[in-house]
Amino acid sequence: MWQWRKSGRAISLYLNCVFCSILTGCASTGGNYNLGKADAQITSLQARYPELGQDLKQIKSNLSIASAVIAKNEGTIDQLTKMLDQEQDRSKSRLLWIWKLTSVILSLLLVVGTYIAWKLK
Repeated sequence: MWQWRKSGRAISLYLNCVFCSILTGCASTGGNYNLGKADAQITSLQARYPELGQDLKQIKSNLSIASAVIAKNEGTIDQLTKMLDQEQDRSKSRLLWIWKLTSVILSLLLVVGTYIAWKLK
């Protein structure tokens, strides 16, 4: 009985390591996850360890749920990035408008000041 628990823990540890490698190893630098590769790895594990089939099915369903959440969050990030770009463009145009107004006001003050100085001479 003790041997079974020990080997069961080893298999559990192995599966946890495989699960972690699936999550980290199947990710490309662009943030896209290759869940087909993860499914293939889980299927091969199911073939090797049929007694763990139910746990591996749960892992597979968790991966698909995680994929959906990641896709939703990436969509939200894309939307927020677009909104940020729009706000940056608006702020640039506002800053340019403020710069033009400030330049016009300073030019008018310079002209008026020069005129007043000329009249007071």
